[in-house]
Amino acid sequence: MRGTELQVRGATGVLAVLAVAPLVFLLAVRRDVGNDYANYVWMFEWALAGHELTWIEPLYSFLNRLAAPLGPSGMVLVFAVSAVLAALPLFYRVFRSSPMPWLGVLILFGLAVPFFMTNAVRSAIAIGIVMLALPAIWQRQLLFWTFGVSVAAGFHLTALIVWPLYWLLHLAWPRLLVLAGLAGAVVLSTSRDAALGLLHWMSVILPFYAHYPGRVVERLDAYEFGLGYLIYLGLVGLVLLMWERVAREGRAVVVFRNTAILGLLLTIALYQFWAVNRLALYFMPVLAMLLPWVIACFATRLARIGWTVGFVALFGAMFARGLWVGAHQAMPYQWVL
Repeated sequence: MRGTELQVRGATGVLAVLAVAPLVFLLAVRRDVGNDYANYVWMFEWALAGHELTWIEPLYSFLNRLAAPLGPSGMVLVFAVSAVLAALPLFYRVFRSSPMPWLGVLILFGLAVPFFMTNAVRSAIAIGIVMLALPAIWQRQLLFWTFGVSVAAGFHLTALIVWPLYWLLHLAWPRLLVLAGLAGAVVLSTSRDAALGLLHWMSVILPFYAHYPGRVVERLDAYEFGLGYLIYLGLVGLVLLMWERVAREGRAVVVFRNTAILGLLLTIALYQFWAVNRLALYFMPVLAMLLPWVIACFATRLARIGWTVGFVALFGAMFARGLWVGAHQAMPYQWVL
């Protein structure tokens, strides 16, 4: 059994490597692509000049120092390693845990996760590592979970917020609790007074990012809503509809369900919060595992085909829109070659 399990993991790893190789290449050799591209180049140039990156998480700082001896071309190495650390664990988790990995990959692109990797490089690495460590929750391996979150926090400190969820994500959450969370999320995303109240004490929860709430307040004058807001509400409704049915698929799917709903509620709650809303991305990629399980739970073949076509159309359109608008300034694409 152990030999078979190792073979399956090896095959999954090979598929994940093949799937991410083109993406890693594009992320590695890009130029002026991504909102924060200039900041990451500046960090590397600071390390290249022999300075310490004392304000940056230690593992990302170490990566820059490691690449510095290569000179200006070391920036490609930094981006390449960052892309591998962000994309490979995430795609491996999809290929390992989704009953329809191809649909899971499309969902990731529809959620603009690859575009996000061009922008928030350190956050993307932390998210990938957290996704890789996720089985520790349903397997009740606290040491492995702690190790995974610690490594993720070495690239972005916000990863620490997911550590306490070890004791929550495997539980059978009642629908009523989720509905209460949805009501609170809608209030936060529609009421400026409620949003200001949250921002008032958010700096206490995340003291190392205490400067963000003030910057978010400056952008709260105008509330904006788009089709995406309705899509997230619709996905919450679908997950709630299948709440108990998907739970019968096993402990892993319960964790996927709880993680995905948490990500959706955070996305809605923080919809108006500039930059802070990226915290939801620690959880949203789990939709790439959960939604194929939701499809598998429908009783008839016709229903499964219909929902598959619907998700392909939805996330395909979301991906096309991301390309069109240049999500995270990932388009137009340019490279150094």
